[in-house]
Amino acid sequence: MKIIIPFIVIFLYIQNVAYSQPAFPVEKTKSVITSGSQNTSSLNLTVTALIEALYVAGKTSMSLSPTITVELHDATSKAGIESRIGSLSTAGVGTFSFTSAVNGTPYYIVIKSVNTVETWSANPQSFTAGSLSYDFTTGVSKAYTDGSNPPMALHNGKWCIYSGDLNQDGFVSGDDFTGVDNDNTLFNYHPINDLNGDGFISGDDDTFIDNNNSAFIGKQIPPGVPSNTITYSGQTYNTVLIGTQWWLKENLNVGARINGTQNQSNNGNIEKYCYNDSLINCSRYGGLYQWNEAMQYVTTEKAQGVCPSGWHIPSNSEITTLVTNVGSDGNELKAVGQGGGLGSGTNISGFSALLSGSSASDGSFSDVANYGYFWSSTQYNITLSRLMTLDTFDNNIGQGQSNNANGFSVRCLKN
Repeated sequence: MKIIIPFIVIFLYIQNVAYSQPAFPVEKTKSVITSGSQNTSSLNLTVTALIEALYVAGKTSMSLSPTITVELHDATSKAGIESRIGSLSTAGVGTFSFTSAVNGTPYYIVIKSVNTVETWSANPQSFTAGSLSYDFTTGVSKAYTDGSNPPMALHNGKWCIYSGDLNQDGFVSGDDFTGVDNDNTLFNYHPINDLNGDGFISGDDDTFIDNNNSAFIGKQIPPGVPSNTITYSGQTYNTVLIGTQWWLKENLNVGARINGTQNQSNNGNIEKYCYNDSLINCSRYGGLYQWNEAMQYVTTEKAQGVCPSGWHIPSNSEITTLVTNVGSDGNELKAVGQGGGLGSGTNISGFSALLSGSSASDGSFSDVANYGYFWSSTQYNITLSRLMTLDTFDNNIGQGQSNNANGFSVRCLKN
């Protein structure tokens, strides 16, 4: 039998106080969280790259200034070292600062965005005296190729990064039509589907997918690049590099389901709740875990808890680092299709957060599609622990505390 505890979350909001309330009582305070001390020895990479659909639409420059992710990968292991999110000018130029890069050490430069094909520099490049410039547009030889296809598209005398990989599976295929066609038919607008940046979702956007699908366009990467997936307890999880942190892209879904009216217990078996006591919801949203269960009954920050070996429950300070890396913009963390209006997810970071709701100590479930709650491994006091929240209504990110008896999602962070 569960002891019923009032469901109260105390929030510290990164931006403004949210406009709407969760289904349970909330006590909120307003706070601005800063990134703390900054690494003054960061190295600057100036990259020039053009996005195919935007450049074709703009003819001599891109039709808008796109947001991209630039990653540095170790020249030998090919493993991702650090990523930075930023914008290119309409001329295709952007500068990105890296805190872990070292002068004289070679790195592959990787360009990603939410609807383009991942593109690598042809060869590793090194920073000199704190800076590096690399221009992908001047020749097809500037991008790595495995020989299957030209690694970029030639338009108006410039080499451009292919458009059309909307589901980010590494290929432009028939699966990428779905979002564009749905928005076109239903007169909806999701920026990810507006490939040419004209403010409309139409057949013009389909053209790039169709052409690149017919040409069998996909990402071309050097041999030996580590897999971005892991297998744990019979399930496959994708991983994503945000800043210098490697995160699981999916909510953890491990353990045996028990009913929400039961307490998760220290019995040697991992237990989880599924929203509304339905296994289908665990498949979609992941499990919901009381804090002690998530931590596997230890109180040490960064404990492995229910995470796979080599991974851990993030501390509150590690979550703050994540927040800083996305510029305190919760929409960059939310999956496309999560949230609406000012809270529409863009998933620019690749974190793919779901608004998976919560469970309360009385066995009830609430807030699915409205709020997502993610435990940290940091205690606030003996009964409360820190967490991150996202909501459907705006781009706020909350960092606060809630009772350990409540059931929230778990995202694991690599050691």
